[in-house]
Amino acid sequence: MGRRDGPDGRLFVEAVLFRCRAGIPQRDLSKRFGDRENMHSCFSRRAKYGVWERVFPHLGADAGT
Repeated sequence: MGRRDGPDGRLFVEAVLFRCRAGIPQRDLSKRFGDRENMHSCFSRRAKYGVWERVFPHLGADAGT
């Protein structure tokens, strides 16, 4: 991706993980994670390229340890 106009990478991943754990919709995400529209765009862009399909199996496997 390498874009500089998106959210901070670490904070972005924390927001994605928080949403997954809490099971909340995008609109309920805390403002501390940044602009919701920008987060949604970044999430969607990564989904389009299959990033989440590659990442989440590893996170799920690591959760059991």
